[in-house]
Amino acid sequence: MSAAPHRLSLRRHAVAWFAALSCVWCLGMARARAEAIPVYITAKAVDSELNLEALEVASLARAALLEAQGFDWQTADARVRGAQTVARAAQKRALLGLRRGRQAYLRLELDAAIADFRAALIDWGAAQPVLDSPEGVAETLMYLGASHVLADDKARAAEIFTRYHQQFALVPPNPGLFNPSIMEQWDAAGAALRQRAAGAIDVRLKPASAVVSLDGVPRGVGNALLQGVAPGRHWVRGAGLGGEGRVVEVLVESGRVVGAELGELPDSAVLLDLFEHAASPAGARALAQELGVRALGVVEVRRGEKAGELALTMRSFEGESGRERPALTRVIGGDWVERSQAVRGLVAAWLDQVLNDTPRAAPHSSAQARAPLTPAPRFAPSAPPAPERPESEAKPAWYRRWWVWALAGGVVAAGAVTALVVSHHADSAAPPKASDKGTLVLEF
Repeated sequence: MSAAPHRLSLRRHAVAWFAALSCVWCLGMARARAEAIPVYITAKAVDSELNLEALEVASLARAALLEAQGFDWQTADARVRGAQTVARAAQKRALLGLRRGRQAYLRLELDAAIADFRAALIDWGAAQPVLDSPEGVAETLMYLGASHVLADDKARAAEIFTRYHQQFALVPPNPGLFNPSIMEQWDAAGAALRQRAAGAIDVRLKPASAVVSLDGVPRGVGNALLQGVAPGRHWVRGAGLGGEGRVVEVLVESGRVVGAELGELPDSAVLLDLFEHAASPAGARALAQELGVRALGVVEVRRGEKAGELALTMRSFEGESGRERPALTRVIGGDWVERSQAVRGLVAAWLDQVLNDTPRAAPHSSAQARAPLTPAPRFAPSAPPAPERPESEAKPAWYRRWWVWALAGGVVAAGAVTALVVSHHADSAAPPKASDKGTLVLEF
């Protein structure tokens, strides 16, 4: 029996197997991307005196969405805040640089850590138009200053820690993550800065509905005088609805008022009206359809029973029908870090509800709603609070996880290599092709 048909059969099987696995992998990747659930979150103050707190909660909720997998909120956010392509790419680079630098810091590779943290700070500056929480920048500064302390460069450490206190005093680091010497120098930088008189920033922008943020934290709307600002450089951002905002860097001097001119920003009256009425089923349905999302979360912000407390109620609506799911509630204190952790837990619970489409009953009593929260370690935004986020929350189904299809791609590659090796082995093992030419010997 000739070896040629055998080799041809092997090659056909190899090509067929490779083509089939490639199709399965491509379809799986397409399905994984296509099945990312489009969602969005906003917040609304029940009492107009809490408008600023509602803006802060909405900002923190978007920051929590940044950590979620299996959900697409950026598409809707681009409709609300503009494409911001450069800023969003810079934010991804900043997060990656922070993680790399942290790993180098833990290995005591200080030169590499310092380089990564410095690059991340540059990217954080470029990411200001979409920055929803100052935690990432504060963490980068803290680790950079700590790296300088370990490298015995106290002057640069003091400079970095001073900038930390200038911009991010609301986000204190976890002293359990840094040795006493580092924390002493961090405290000393803050004490020296507090001896200087605070300044103020006079922000001028239009329209009156545009939100003013200082170093990633909402501070007002329209023309605003931001008082009690620590001397040093700061980021001031103005953002309307339906278009990209604007960021300027200002240098505040001790005891003086500095101006920040942001000009006129794009703003959408349609979106403003839709967000205003999003807390009703009809309004939520209209906003969800405008943003193209399958689920819309609206956090209602009320005053708590005790002074300084806030009561948050997450109302969840289906985008297509406007049907409301059972609400989720939290009662939190006035500390910024506690608010950040509580909002993150609330968003995680809502995403789990959306993912599984299994309504959860709201707490039946105020005692349940007021269950104490255990704050997650600061500077660990990816680590969920223990009582707020079960293991199953916010996790996509197995077929939507990237590693599943990366593994499938590896199998495809391995199959192709195996088939080629087998085919090549068959070629080399086959006997040489017989010649049909005879031999003529002439003898004289």
